[in-house]
Amino acid sequence: MARPTKKGLDYFPFDVDFFEDEKIAAISGEFGLKGEIVAVKLLCAIYRNGYFILWSDMLRLKILRDLPGVSPDLLDKIVNRLVRWEFFDKALFDSVGVLTSRGIQKRYLSVARRRTGTEEMPYLVVDVDGNPLQSELLSTETPQSKVNERKKEIFPL
Repeated sequence: MARPTKKGLDYFPFDVDFFEDEKIAAISGEFGLKGEIVAVKLLCAIYRNGYFILWSDMLRLKILRDLPGVSPDLLDKIVNRLVRWEFFDKALFDSVGVLTSRGIQKRYLSVARRRTGTEEMPYLVVDVDGNPLQSELLSTETPQSKVNERKKEIFPL
């Protein structure tokens, strides 16, 4: 019996300069450590789910459970600021309440590139098929070695 396909990620790349990013620095300046931890918690929730998550009352309460001292109003303000400063895609958030971004999707696709299957991928803001960089990132084949050709060029017979 085949194993079910995993939906999200067990871990994700976390940039060492995350807190120096101007969007996170602005959140930190306005909301302090609470703003930073909300951003990290949201990223974890997104990558656990895949590359996006629906901002709903249930998610809001779930995140609030793990953040003592953060009120529902403060959480909404932080999320709205993250959207306003384009940490998350504004068009998707305003239209359907989805939290994602180009950067989130690129990281997800680069980590999940070896997965097989043809799952439907809604809410994409990156072009997977037409973008040569993306298809290069998603390729699991390794290029052939050109060692023999180089040797022939250096040592002609």
